[in-house]
This record gives sequence, C-alpha cells and structure tokens, in this order.
Amino acid sequence: MRRAAANDIHEDQLRLADFKATTLMQFVLKSHLAVRRRSALGTLARKFSKSKLAKTCRTLSRSGLFDRDWYLRQYDDVRASRIEPVAHYILCGAFEGRNPNRVFDTAYYLKTNPDVYASGLNPLLHYIRVGEKEKRKPSQKFDPEAYHLSNPDVRVGGGALLKHFLRRTDRGVAEPAYRPKEPEWSFFEKISSATGGPTRQVSDAAVVDVVIPVFKGYSDTLACIASVLSSVNQTAFELVVINDASPDERLTEALIRLETMGLLTLLQNDVNLGFVKTINRGMSRSSRDVIILNSDTLVFNNWIDRLRIHAIEPAVGTVTPFTNNGEICSYPIFCANNPAALEIEFAELDQLAALVNKGRSLEVPTGVGFCMYITRAALDSVGYFDFELFGLGYGEENDFCLRASELGFSNKHALDTFVFHSGAGSFGAKEKTLKRKALQTLTQKYPDYQNIVGRFIERDPARVYRAKLDVVRMLRQAPRAVTLVFTHSLGGGVEKFLSDRSARMPSGEAILAAYPDKAGEAILLRADRDGLNLPNVPSFDLHADEGLFAALLVELNVTRIEVHSTVGWSASLFEKLERLRDSTGISYDVHLHDYTAICPQVTLIDDSGVYCGETGVRACDRCLLVKPGRLREIHPDADNSGMADIRAWRETYHRFLLSARSVVAPSEDTRRRVRKYFPDIDIRVEPHPENHQTYSGVARTYTGGLVKVAVIGAIGPHKGSNILLECARDAIRRSLPLEFVVVGYTNLQSLPPNLKVTGRYEDHEVFSILDQQNAHVVLLPSVLPETYCYTLSIALSAGFPVYAFDFGAPAERLASDARHVLMPLALMTEPASINDLLLSKSLPSQLS
Repeated sequence: MRRAAANDIHEDQLRLADFKATTLMQFVLKSHLAVRRRSALGTLARKFSKSKLAKTCRTLSRSGLFDRDWYLRQYDDVRASRIEPVAHYILCGAFEGRNPNRVFDTAYYLKTNPDVYASGLNPLLHYIRVGEKEKRKPSQKFDPEAYHLSNPDVRVGGGALLKHFLRRTDRGVAEPAYRPKEPEWSFFEKISSATGGPTRQVSDAAVVDVVIPVFKGYSDTLACIASVLSSVNQTAFELVVINDASPDERLTEALIRLETMGLLTLLQNDVNLGFVKTINRGMSRSSRDVIILNSDTLVFNNWIDRLRIHAIEPAVGTVTPFTNNGEICSYPIFCANNPAALEIEFAELDQLAALVNKGRSLEVPTGVGFCMYITRAALDSVGYFDFELFGLGYGEENDFCLRASELGFSNKHALDTFVFHSGAGSFGAKEKTLKRKALQTLTQKYPDYQNIVGRFIERDPARVYRAKLDVVRMLRQAPRAVTLVFTHSLGGGVEKFLSDRSARMPSGEAILAAYPDKAGEAILLRADRDGLNLPNVPSFDLHADEGLFAALLVELNVTRIEVHSTVGWSASLFEKLERLRDSTGISYDVHLHDYTAICPQVTLIDDSGVYCGETGVRACDRCLLVKPGRLREIHPDADNSGMADIRAWRETYHRFLLSARSVVAPSEDTRRRVRKYFPDIDIRVEPHPENHQTYSGVARTYTGGLVKVAVIGAIGPHKGSNILLECARDAIRRSLPLEFVVVGYTNLQSLPPNLKVTGRYEDHEVFSILDQQNAHVVLLPSVLPETYCYTLSIALSAGFPVYAFDFGAPAERLASDARHVLMPLALMTEPASINDLLLSKSLPSQLS
C-alpha cells in the first residue's frame, strides 16, 4: 500500500510502526482472511501487543470514532484488499487523506494543525488524545466548543463530543429544519400604503395568476404571502389565495384582513374541498397562465419573470424551479428533502441561481407541485387536475404533466430559480398513505412511469447546474471568470501562493482549486471553505466523468487552467489536461513550485538527507533503487504508465511541459536548473508578488553575550531540521553562546535546552512573535535548492542578516547584499562549522 505523496512526508512519519509495514500488512491480511474480525484484531493484539501500532489500533477501535463499516463502504480498494480497515488507516489511509468516519476530515485536520502534520502522529489519534480538549475542530462541519455549549452534560476529551454527535445524528437527530416566520403586520401595512391599496388585485395588465391554496399553517402561510408581495417582478400578476375552509380561525381572519388591505384576492370555500378541487377552482377562474404555489413556500427576487421566460417558449406546458424539497428538482441533494438552512440566505441562493444558470432549463418527465407554472395553452388542451382519480391530493400534478406530454407539451425544470419549500404539509399522518396510493394509480395508468422517472434520475442532467451552485457557494460569489488550479493538499508555499493569488484576483474573478482524490485518479474541487454541504461536486473520476467535468468547466466560465503541483496526481492527469484543452478550448499553464518534473523525490534530496548535487542519470537511478516507492507516492500509477525509471519520468514531464501554453518559474535559479534537463522548454521567470513592508526594530543589534538565532517556518528534514538539531547539540557540547528558536513548528522531538519552538502562527502574527524573541540573525538551513522562500521575505522585512546555503532562490536574492552570509554546501554535514560561522569575528560588524 502506498503512503502519502508529499515533499515533506518522510520515513519518520510512519514511526508508529516498529516493524516493516509490508510484513504487518501480510499478517493482517492473512489473519483477516482466516478468522472473523474480532478474532483477527485479537490475534493482531496478541502478536504485536507491545507495538505502538497495535496499541493505536486498539485505541482507535475502542474510541468509537473509527467507523469500520463506513470506511469499507467508502474505499473500494480497501474492501477489495480485505486488509483490516483500522490498520490500513493507521499505516497509510490517514496520510492519503482518507477519513475514519463521516465527520472527521483527515486532510482538514492536518491542514489546520501543521504541528500534527509535522509530527507524523496519526491525526485521529491526536484528536482523541489532545485535540478535542484543545478545542481543535475535526472538520469544518463540527465545532467541539460550540457543541459542548449546547450539550453541557457530555464530558470533554477522548473524542467524547464527536462520538456523541455521531451517535445522535445516526439516530436521526439531525440539524433542525429551517422554518420561516410570519412578518409583523406593519410589513403588510407598509406595502399596502406604498402601493396605494389594491394594486396587486385583478387588472387588465395581469398575465399570471399566482394561486395559493390554504388550509392550515398560520406562520407558513403569512410568510409565503409576504414573500410574494415583496418580490419584484416586471410580470403583472394577481395573487389569488383560496381558503379551503381552514379550521384555524386566526388564519382565516388574517386572510380577510389582507384582502381588505387590497393585497390579494381571497376566495373562500364553504366546505373543505381538498387540494385538487381547490387548485382547479383557482385555475378555472381566469384565462391567464397560472402558478400553483404551496402555502409553505417562500419566493424571492423576480421569480415570476424568470419562470415566465421559460414558459413562453414554444409548446411549454409546465415549469418547475429548484427547491430544497422537491424530488427531482431538489437542491442541494438530488431527490431528497433538504430541510436545514444553508450558510447563505435562500434569497441569495436564488440570486446565485439567476446569475450562474441564467436562462437555463431542461426537460423533465414531470413537474413538481410545490411551485409549478402552467401555461394557459396547456390548461386549455389538457384540462384541469383529475379529482376523480387522485382525490384529496398527491399525484395529480404528475398526471397532468404526463397528459401534457402526450399532447406535445414539454415540462421544464427552471435551473435559474430557487423557491424554498418547507414541506409542512396539510395531510399529517395520511401523507405516506396518499403518496403510496398515488404512485400505484400513476403506475396503473402509465405502466412505464417509474421507468421513465428512474432513467431520468440515473441520467441526472441537472447535476452540472447544481454543481455550479455548489461551486459559487464555495467561492462566495458568481464570478464572471474562473481560474482552475491543480495543486496538492499538503500546505506549504504552494498554498501560500494560491491564497495570496486569490486575494489579488480582480473583482468578478475567482480561483477554484482541484485536489487529487482516490489515489490521484479523481478530481476534488475545493475553494477556501471546507465543510459546506456541497454534494454535487464530489470527486470527478479522471476517466468516467471526463465529459461531465468538461461541461462543468464550460458552464462555470473557466478561462484558465494552471498546474501548480502534480504531487499525488495520477500520471493520467497529463493526458486528461490535453483532452480538456481540446474539448473546451482552455489551455493550461504550468508553475514550477518544486522539482517534480526532474526528480521523483521532488526535493533533489537523496538518501544522504541533503541535496544530491544533480550528478547525473546513474546517480538518479541509484537513488530510485534506494527509494523506489517515491515514484508511486508522487504519481500512484507511475509503474503502469511507464514512468518506472528516471528517463521515462523526465520524458513524460517533457511532453507535458511542451503541451503547456506557458511554463513559469518563481526564480532564475529554478529556471536554469529545470532547463538543464529540458533545454527546449521556454520558461518565464515571475517572482511571487509580495508586500515587502519594513518592520524596523524586530532584528536586535548584537552587543555581546548570547547570539540568538531565529529559524522561521515549518521546519522539517528538507528544511534543515536535522542540521538545526545538530547545531544546537554542538553548541551545548562546546559551551558556545548560541541559542536557537524556531518561530513556527518542527518535526523535532526531545529538544535540547538551547532550542525552543514558538508554535504555528498566522501570517499577521509572525512579526510580533519574532519581536518577542530578541533574535540577532535568521538561519535558513534548507538542504534543497528552494524555488522560492516566503520565510526569507519575512526575515528581510524584519531587517535580519540571513545565513543560508549558497544555492536556490534564497542565494539569488541574498547575493547582492554583503550583510548576508551564503554558506558553502559542504557545511550541510558540518554543523560545528555553521556554528563557528555564526560566531565568527565578522558577526558584530554585520549586526551593527
């Protein structure tokens, strides 16, 4: 099984296992095939009872937070392998970004807790041990602190809050449904006064009747009427409310009062006629088009105008908008009731639909009666709803739509309009019985009805339009132009660059990020908002969903594609990008943030732990023999795609770069280094744009005593953590006046007393934290040639002299300033010499 593909995930990240992973996996596989799950885990525990891995297996299994059945359902390859799921998650699943249950988001937890990521500790284990107590969020979907406030009886720690939430929601106690509230009467009085009375009553100008049948539901009904009255439409309409002998006297009095205020036309049924007869009464009272509107709906903005645009197309019979609760017209989850409020107001969702799906509709086998526009032409040809067949209600609108289809009328789904539907209903306990009877009646009359609807659901042509709504909710806007960026989910400089880039985007433009999923064979779209309910943008399979993904890019008006990292992606991405370019006309640009194109190790670091020196093909082949797994970590199907040696690897990337519209490097050093291998590739240098503000007084002037050395950022092995540790140890051995501080975090454990770590920081905090350290110099101990270095920018803005190795982008930026020290590469293995340099006689003058 492969492990995570990342620049800075190394062998020590699997130190939970004190034996070879391959041996364990073979054992677990055999155990699982031989005995039942409990016995397999028992055998595992007995055989490896003293190992850290076995203890972790037991901890996760007993925590109630590792959902074995969910894990198997979610990941087909794990199920097919028959490997015990908890062992798989610990050994490799977590570092592949897989999740242990439906709420805990492994990638999110690692991304928002870089100290956990750097430590190599299993993220779920960390959450169980300390994360929940420290109020760390396991995903954007769940806030432990807020949950504890609403459930004070649940103890904190050990994952208890999350376990309580999972059990509670498993029992069906989900988020509360959104229910509208009736407005104050002053609202209706204000509208009546502003319009001068009965301006919405019948007039020669009206072309549509909005018919609302009412039986029960005071709050729902008044909120619905208020939403109709406050909507702004160019289409003249008459609001017709029919009181079907409501038993609620308060509701009846309110309707009469609204009629008196001139805000609606009220029809009163002397006896309860039921939904079907009541609707028929409303549809037969004029010769206009009709909109049937349930009394438990809310409408927004210019909803009538948009529905009517679709209705005036030739031979249209009915038009149904999007809704949260409307079967085949439901959003965000298709064919489901979505009762909970979203992170935006429903009126804003309607606005987004109007923008991103403007003028879009598609044909459906049947409309849905919560809000259905019916043309008068269809009514004149088809007739009204069939009371004799459908009685009180349910199924009558489906029958009408099928009859309309037989006469040549189409039923449209308006993709640019959203209407909220609470589904409160007036049938109570009868609802399920009525629905079941209606389906039987429809099937008897139309034997192919269920097959027609089933085929539509399977085809789901509206998915791409629901996906557009998901995406614009992610982006917080409906942009006029989108840039799609392919990247990894491992944080670091690429994430910083894209975050800065997003902040600098012109108004009306946005960045949408594509991350590798399912071993790099699928595309996961994500912006900067994790945890939203976005069911229509799941992973797009690179092979099966190619056409759907291309259609979505066109619908979203994606104008640019940029590849910022191929780490973790399948090599088939290269071919798919070319096909996307050909099918959509969208070319791709490549940004060189690392050395993946020339080095399967990404960092140009060999098994020595430092820069390899790029000594030739033979050395590269030897390096791959020592660490062959890196090929599959970077591109999971590298072996199958013929990328099993360094020549094939570079040939594949050569073709990929040749097909790009442009190739961009952030430094001249990167450009020169990559062009040595691809001399025919034109590479443009574009340094990362930054705000180089000066923070005077942060760097301290050396006046004697201890030399305080700051190391900024996330310091892992490739960033020189081993060198830093040895420098600190050497200073102690020789009693040197040196003190080191990592302003950030590191993978190092058991730190010597002259080395401290401040912890992770937000960008806006770093200069304040640096100021508190009273440091004299900054050391950049990176053992790879950096393509760019944001932490160097921090050091320079704070006025520090910088010590860095003489290669990569940092050397390029520091070479012209004599205050800085470029160290020979040979010192990478000589920490004592680095310390001597830090304490050399030239130090005071450099710092003064």
